[in-house]
Amino acid sequence: MRKTIRLFFYWVCLLAGMVSVQAGTVTSRSRMLYVEFYPEQTKNREAMAGRYRVPLSELPLRFAKSDDGAMLESYVSPLELKGNPALDDVFILYVKDGWAVEEVVERLQSDPMVKNVEIAPEYRLLSAAFSKGRETGSLWECAPNTVSLDGKVANKEPDDPYYGIELGLNLKWHLDLINAEEAWKLQTASPEVTVAVVDNAVWGEHPDLQIPKENQYNTGSGEQTSSPLDLGLDLNQDEVCAQSDLDNSACETYNWSHGTHVAGLLAALNGNGEGVASLGSGVNVLAVANPSISSPFMQGNPYEGIRWAVDHGAQIVNCSWTATTVSSYEKELVSAWVEEGVIIVAGVANNALYDELNYPAALPGVISVGACNYDKSRARLSNYGGWVDVMAPGGEGPSSVEKVFSTMFGQSQVLPNAGYDSFEGQYYDYMEGASMATPLVSALCALVLSKDSTVSPLEMEELLRNTAQQGNDLGIGDGSGIIDAAAALRAVESRVRRVEADYVLSFSGVCESGMAKVYWEVDAEAADKPDFLRFYKNGILCMDNLPYEGGSFKDSSADMMMNHRYELCGVKDGVESFRKQVFVSIGNYYELQAVAQPAEGGRIYGTGRYEPSSMARLIAEPNPGYRFARWTYHDLWEGDDYLRPQLTLDMTQEYLGIVAHFEKVDASVEEACDAESFRLWPNPVADWLVWELPFAGDWEMRLFDLSGRQLVAFAAASLSSYDVSALSPGVYLLQAYSRDGMCLTRKFVKK
Repeated sequence: MRKTIRLFFYWVCLLAGMVSVQAGTVTSRSRMLYVEFYPEQTKNREAMAGRYRVPLSELPLRFAKSDDGAMLESYVSPLELKGNPALDDVFILYVKDGWAVEEVVERLQSDPMVKNVEIAPEYRLLSAAFSKGRETGSLWECAPNTVSLDGKVANKEPDDPYYGIELGLNLKWHLDLINAEEAWKLQTASPEVTVAVVDNAVWGEHPDLQIPKENQYNTGSGEQTSSPLDLGLDLNQDEVCAQSDLDNSACETYNWSHGTHVAGLLAALNGNGEGVASLGSGVNVLAVANPSISSPFMQGNPYEGIRWAVDHGAQIVNCSWTATTVSSYEKELVSAWVEEGVIIVAGVANNALYDELNYPAALPGVISVGACNYDKSRARLSNYGGWVDVMAPGGEGPSSVEKVFSTMFGQSQVLPNAGYDSFEGQYYDYMEGASMATPLVSALCALVLSKDSTVSPLEMEELLRNTAQQGNDLGIGDGSGIIDAAAALRAVESRVRRVEADYVLSFSGVCESGMAKVYWEVDAEAADKPDFLRFYKNGILCMDNLPYEGGSFKDSSADMMMNHRYELCGVKDGVESFRKQVFVSIGNYYELQAVAQPAEGGRIYGTGRYEPSSMARLIAEPNPGYRFARWTYHDLWEGDDYLRPQLTLDMTQEYLGIVAHFEKVDASVEEACDAESFRLWPNPVADWLVWELPFAGDWEMRLFDLSGRQLVAFAAASLSSYDVSALSPGVYLLQAYSRDGMCLTRKFVKK
């Protein structure tokens, strides 16, 4: 599959009173860092292969070997992905409590072994406690159930005691709304399908879950357990909380029940005479805990958990958590997993906002899920917008006290406090939020894969959207809605087989003065070019029979204070390709994203969020076997400025469709260069810096500070030196350019 890389901006209209977000700045309390080393520094990489926790001492980090190493935890987590060398030298490091994260970042950046440092975002769970009074009286008449929960037709109710009506409460309204019983007649979940619940913690020993130990993992300890009981916390599982504690999020066992509640909605055991029923009963569940000891609302790094789950066979990953920002390394991870065929289902935030993108839900290939109520309206807390794929039950049930009922780590708190005393001492309770909607979608994905294991992530997303039920003012894209499990299963066999639109080289969007503008470029030489192109806005066909060529679309009718989803696809022999997507969002920043062409040619640094009119600096770094060629902007740019790997931009709406191009390097030149080919000494240096390059010839040396500002450029021999005594103390980059196009970079410290 050919992949292309594009650079695009979301220009977002400035709103008064909102806080600005700078590129590379993560407004969070995260104490986790992504640290990338120069490839030649991690010489013991093979010894680390397949490991999820590595001693800090194994890294080539001078900082960690000094007294300053006390700032870091004694272990790190590799981001290694099989077949993806871009992440081979990236590790997650953890800053100890009591140390300023910014200070640690500064010291790491000064280490000559370190190539890049990013602060991991803050990840938040997507459920909420609530306070409601008791409503009395029968709220629902329970019709005779004609389906047993193994999916076979039977003239009796299932024997799960909480599958039905209890004290006038419909404890299965969320399953009724998505047509679960009809779905079970068509397909039940296969144990050959593996779904991972990556959450704060999961009590796998719950009698209605019974997740074996070998299917559990704790990213914090590296042990085969996901239970809150094994976190080293002083938790009383039989804690009884007052309503005031629930209102203030102070009920510990309720808070630590988040992952257990999610797991029960996805795969609680049906027909076992215990507790509740679930849409995905029978699926193989992996329970992955990502705890933060300081708070159940602050997880460890969930991407570590996803890596473990995928390595252990997860075909579907449930992410009932979110972040408002995303690391470039997290984008790389998600892209690799989706391309591998892993279906990632992620909830949107519970801020009741239209104009906020959340991650990983907003990443390409991820199925984003919002929450709805019993009456098919949008749940009061759920974010929404044209970028949200589907919704599922996660809000209010038939009465104000009813939310979504599932398994718990702690005893029932909400219902006894509302006056339903018969639930006292039971490990089942209500929660609400997109966290509860997300596992229902993951369970449906498991049923679909049980029926047809060949359904890809993009096919799954399209299938769920095309078979969704219409809701009441959901506020998401037209042509989508609330999942319908039965309709999705009926549509599996008749789905149209589609292809990737690899001939679309770039697809970018911008909001300028309230007008959305979208641009695209295509590969004129593509062998698989379509008959024509088709363009959608928020799921509605907007332009058809477009010629196969680059183009643009200006949308003066785009509503302000909203996110808009624009999609482009090709049509060949009457069949659409998968749609390329871009979101144009409202906010007070530009979002600069970058990838390269061809994809395997190199990487681009400098992406992130920038204030309007601020300066952005992009750095293009070739992979082995390639060299940087040029930056292009609709073929309008010319001159030396665009032939250098560093590109400085004034962040205005005029920059669109920028592409970093890489070219193959002559094999003889590449072979002459190994990991030790560019040597610098001494390092740190006080006066004369000496270097040795891999072969004789004319080299151009360029000296940069860490902001990307070029200080000097000069010709030099392969073995030469330069007086750096006039430089201020700090970290610098020295780059060497050969006549054949090779670019080598080394970092050094000026004392």
